[in-house]
Amino acid sequence: MSKFRRLKGMRDLFGEELAKLRRIEGVVRELFRLYGYEEVLTPTLESFELVEAKCGEEIRLRMYAFQDLGGRKVVLRPDMTSPIARFVASELKAKPLPIRLGYIANVFRYDNPQRGRYREFWQAGFELIGSSDPSSDAEILDIACELMERLKLERFTIKIGHVGILYGLLEEAGFEQREQYKIASLIDKGREDEVIPLLDRPSVPRDVREAIKNLFEAKGSPEEVLNVGRRILSRWEKPYSCLENLSQILDLISYRKADFLVYLGFARGLEYYTGMIFEVYVPGFDMAVGGGGRYDELIRLFGGKDLPAVGYSAGMDRLALVLPPFEVEKLPSIVVLPVGREYTRTALEVAARLRKNGLIAQPNVCGWKLSRALSQASKLGYKYAIIIGKEWRENRVAVKDLEKGVQVEVPSEKVFSATSIEDFSEFFPP
Repeated sequence: MSKFRRLKGMRDLFGEELAKLRRIEGVVRELFRLYGYEEVLTPTLESFELVEAKCGEEIRLRMYAFQDLGGRKVVLRPDMTSPIARFVASELKAKPLPIRLGYIANVFRYDNPQRGRYREFWQAGFELIGSSDPSSDAEILDIACELMERLKLERFTIKIGHVGILYGLLEEAGFEQREQYKIASLIDKGREDEVIPLLDRPSVPRDVREAIKNLFEAKGSPEEVLNVGRRILSRWEKPYSCLENLSQILDLISYRKADFLVYLGFARGLEYYTGMIFEVYVPGFDMAVGGGGRYDELIRLFGGKDLPAVGYSAGMDRLALVLPPFEVEKLPSIVVLPVGREYTRTALEVAARLRKNGLIAQPNVCGWKLSRALSQASKLGYKYAIIIGKEWRENRVAVKDLEKGVQVEVPSEKVFSATSIEDFSEFFPP
């Protein structure tokens, strides 16, 4: 086995796979424009302390962390929210609010590689900073819906909840913040059965214990689940207010005919979330293709102002997996072939002049004889070949339609006046 093989969990992107990522990237950048989000690109390397502060236990265990040559402990960024918060805290202190930032970036986690889970993967995100109003949460949800629709993934579900509901009840139960994060991490990994024994300790009030257990069962449409939640949470002010905040958000986004499923016992493993949280799913794919939520305390933690924030990150690699197959578009192009070595420089010059006109033109750079070069050009899908030979001395060239196998001789100025591939069809009258 070669010692120069690709690292496990990493990918060489090419062809349709790369084309899908570029298509998603194009749609995301169009949404940046339409919604008024300024694009930002942060360093691939961040300090260990920055990312470790609120990333969550699961990510802490899977970060690419190492010591650089200056003796500093650094990480390859495992997500983008902490770097964005750091950037806002340090660089955008005087920027008028609200701040809308977007990004497209690669991130790294030492996960067990499988379909839809890689050690280097791509995220596209939207961060709305400086507003705690429910309308800002609704805008982020609107963007998530719009991205799916523009990618022609009309059948999708948004799983939504409010992490403040769970944290509020766990606080009532006497759990310290670190314990709350541990419980949220277990729930995020679908291990609610491991949470139940933690709730059964004597110090946890019975009514709180039963309320938390009931949260795990409270899931479904907003209309039914919100009313169930009001009955469960009516005696606790903080969790109840979080439920009403979620209700406001859902009401504001109700003009979107998306399939919202409310999960009152929903939690995500990232510790910086403080409010509404959500994940986006498509039928037949068991992993979320995107997610986000509110994180009102992160920017202050990094030394910035006390700024509320809410964001959404789309998993571009997973979206690429669920996009329908499509052929990579190959634009029709022209190959410029010298008949002999003495015409090589001329062929390079002709190709350069065609490119200045906006045409895709490539010279033969392999030194092949004309017959072999023509054969290879046909296999590679070139539309036309321009053949540079002795006719060049008379300001003429041969042009061959490689699909039809027809060759004509035309004045070189006509070739140089062409501004599109369609102009070459005039050389071949019916």
